[in-house]
Amino acid sequence: MRKLLLILTAVLVIMPTAAFAADDSYFPLDQGMIWAYDDQNVDHVDSFTKIAVPEQRTVLAYTMKYFQSEKVTYFRIGKKVYEWRNGYYRMWYDFGSSAGDSWKLEWRSATAQKEDPGNTTGKNRPNVNVSDIGNDDESLDDINKDAEITLLETGLDVETPMGKFSDVYHFITKRPGVADAGYVEEWFAPGVGCVMRKWDTIAGPQMHQLVKATFPEEAPQPVFYRMDVKLDKSFYVEGENIVIEVTVLNWSDKEVKLDFPSSLQVDYTIDNDYRWSSDRAFTQELTSVTIAARDTYKWTFTHTPEDFKVATGKHIITAELVGTNIRAYQSFLVIESLPVLPEGIELTVATGKDTYSMGEIIDFTVTASNTTQSDITLNIVDFLPIKYMIDTLNTEYELLFSRPLTKKEVVVPAGGSVTYEGTHSPDILTYKPGEHILYAGLTGYSIYAKTTFTISQDLAYGTLAGTVTTPATAITVSNNQQYNPVEGAEIYLKPVIPKMRENDVNFMPSTSQQSWSATTGSDGAFTIADVPIGMYFILSVYKDGYYPYNETIRFLGEKNLLSIVLKPKKNVPDQPVVFNRQLVEGLVISFGTDATVYKPDSPFKAFLGILNTRKEAVTFTFDNEDYVNWAILGSNEEVLWSSSEKAGKSSAEFTVTIEPGEGRVFTHEGTFADVVPDKGGKYIVKGILAFTSCSIETIKSGYIGGLVRVLVVPSTSERIQAQARNREMVVEVKGTFNAEIDLSMKDDNVSGEILVSEVLENPHKQLNKHQFLKMIEIDADSTIRAGMDSALVRIYYGDMEKENPDFDPLKLRIAHWKDNPNWTPLNIDPTKDNPLDALGGLLSDSEWEMLQGRIDTINKYIEAYTNSFSSFGLFEYDESVTGVEEQGQIPESLVLKQNQPNPFNPATLIQFSLPQAGTVQVVVYNIMGQEIARLVDGFLPAGAHNVVFDGSRFSSGVYFYSVRGAGFSATRKMLLLK
Repeated sequence: MRKLLLILTAVLVIMPTAAFAADDSYFPLDQGMIWAYDDQNVDHVDSFTKIAVPEQRTVLAYTMKYFQSEKVTYFRIGKKVYEWRNGYYRMWYDFGSSAGDSWKLEWRSATAQKEDPGNTTGKNRPNVNVSDIGNDDESLDDINKDAEITLLETGLDVETPMGKFSDVYHFITKRPGVADAGYVEEWFAPGVGCVMRKWDTIAGPQMHQLVKATFPEEAPQPVFYRMDVKLDKSFYVEGENIVIEVTVLNWSDKEVKLDFPSSLQVDYTIDNDYRWSSDRAFTQELTSVTIAARDTYKWTFTHTPEDFKVATGKHIITAELVGTNIRAYQSFLVIESLPVLPEGIELTVATGKDTYSMGEIIDFTVTASNTTQSDITLNIVDFLPIKYMIDTLNTEYELLFSRPLTKKEVVVPAGGSVTYEGTHSPDILTYKPGEHILYAGLTGYSIYAKTTFTISQDLAYGTLAGTVTTPATAITVSNNQQYNPVEGAEIYLKPVIPKMRENDVNFMPSTSQQSWSATTGSDGAFTIADVPIGMYFILSVYKDGYYPYNETIRFLGEKNLLSIVLKPKKNVPDQPVVFNRQLVEGLVISFGTDATVYKPDSPFKAFLGILNTRKEAVTFTFDNEDYVNWAILGSNEEVLWSSSEKAGKSSAEFTVTIEPGEGRVFTHEGTFADVVPDKGGKYIVKGILAFTSCSIETIKSGYIGGLVRVLVVPSTSERIQAQARNREMVVEVKGTFNAEIDLSMKDDNVSGEILVSEVLENPHKQLNKHQFLKMIEIDADSTIRAGMDSALVRIYYGDMEKENPDFDPLKLRIAHWKDNPNWTPLNIDPTKDNPLDALGGLLSDSEWEMLQGRIDTINKYIEAYTNSFSSFGLFEYDESVTGVEEQGQIPESLVLKQNQPNPFNPATLIQFSLPQAGTVQVVVYNIMGQEIARLVDGFLPAGAHNVVFDGSRFSSGVYFYSVRGAGFSATRKMLLLK
């Protein structure tokens, strides 16, 4: 996450004398020496290039390669240091500023050409674009977007791990919206550069260690391998051996040979206190290691306490390839050893039964028996008296209990015992059928007892019970909310495997039964018998006059008690206002509607609000009492309905005065009935304050108002209450619209409303020549939108093969309708008398975007990932169409962009463009070079494509994604950070 900042210091510290004034010595001027951070974020200088900058001066730009592949370019003018990218530049550091000065990292356009090395006057420059200098990423957005740098102090005396420095500058960079490394502090010393850097992380503040290294005058060849160090555990008890595994991954398509100056190939250090190679002799023969393409080579060390006893606390192991600057790091923790149980205490553990079915809760008891004739006192953690593990006895678990925790004295009487009960839920971890070992003990002691149990493939059954209620009328939402039972509600259970649980499918029971049902009685209660334990279900509840209810559950117990609350249907959707804001001459103008999606006969409510932030009152004069002209516009921006058509003129004057700090809200209530067709579509609701004069003379008529886009869906649309469990929310409307939505949520227990519609006519523009089959429109309320990480949209094509003998499911595609992302109602054009009448491209730049879908011909559906809700069109692909869905020109060679966002959690978008149609594989590898996901494996047309990688099932770390086809391949790196 902090890679771009990490490289900058190393770049700045190597500038030769020609680039700086003599009195600006905050970086060493020796071209053969570099101060770099000891974490391999900086590899080497790739090139020196002269460029012409906006001040019409010629400067020397330094292009640095870091992470063995990516490039960043910098230059300096006087006391200011800039980054250069694709004809844009932004200032990083200003050593001529004063303490307290701040500036933002903002890109600015530049007119610059590549310079002849002999041309230093800035005249007669060749007209050659310099977009090939530096990072070739088309986007200028990165982790430093909107970051702000402040010079905190100057002239400091600073003690660092490198020593003491004087006349030091202290900068801080703050990056909004960044969870890890949201701020970075840096200290610059004369003649050295950045001597210390600290930043925040999720794990707490961190600090870099600096080293001094040389670099060649000519840039070395690119390196296509990466080293990583892995420990067998993250936490160790004092005195334990530490197993160190060092791996080099060759991610290129060619064989790599590593040469070493002696038989010492890999070395490691622990902090700065121990080096493995010390006092060891090595032969001076040249040795080498050959690594095949996309293969790995591994070294393993076992560090013993006899070599060096590692004290308690946090430590860092640094591994390096000898003779290179390639290093890798791993942190670990050493904790104090836990005490053993007092002599005379015997520990046993027993499960409730010998055999459990798949998905069943495993119950067990831990018993501490006193075999002596005297009482024995134990100190046990009060809130969590027992600890357990299954199959693997891992001391990482002891970390929690090595910290000072509240303990309670428990007396075990002579000849007696104390017993504690525990359970393991499959929601934590599901185990496959077979025999397993349960280790359990008392928290705070190192001793474990063990027993065995078996998980069977046989089904176990239980009873699902619950109640269905609804809020009592005339009662506001409060802690004292009253509820009435709902009689006659229909309850349905349908088996489902949520997307996040697909890896557990072999550990779950299955049955041929496809549904279970029940009906509530007069007390709102229901029971469903003989439900298989351990399965996932979609629980749906229906009752006329109420919105349908939908929840994904996993049935784990012999009897579950659910409490379901149905919301009665209302004329006006119970959703927050959707609005836009703008500022006009000190007036904050808000405009919005009470929802984003309506049915044709649904009432809607529009709002136009004015807040006066000026120091004086503002007065508007009108010629009638219809103060606002309300309008509904169609897809071609034509007026379908307007309140001004019915408004009459009056000779009387009407005024509205808004005092300083006060506001006024105008509202309109209406419906779309008789205005839009029953099939619905996308429309614009607009409101303009229709004043004849204003006390603020610079405000013209038409400047006070706004507009929002809304969707009108067919009357058959279904509004569903949805409840998430375990960060999963599955909405199944297969029976109604042949669709299913599987949402990955940021948090548990998110609930809200989702509206799903099926549209059989394309309300948007045509997608090339591809045949439109139908469209699924999905809209969710603000709670679900805010709580969603990603969504999988699945559309079933059902019996299309029977209806059309020529139908080929492999030609199906899912496209996402993208409204113009650059449009905003704040774009007021002062040259127009009524700027809100000119919508500024609200619809003109909207388009279909083809998603990378996966087709299942067995279950007859196509699915695709998305990060936003909107229209999802099902199309039949026309192979005669060249290019890819109006997404740009076909490139001459493969283009693989950096994934966005990066770092990511849990999903990220991978974008690539193909030079030709053909069979393509998009594969994700872990750091060991093992394939963990195949995102695409099949035919793709030439042009641009998008595919989403969902990392919710994988741990944090570095991963690689590769695109391969006939005659081309490319690989990039990405970071999953949870």
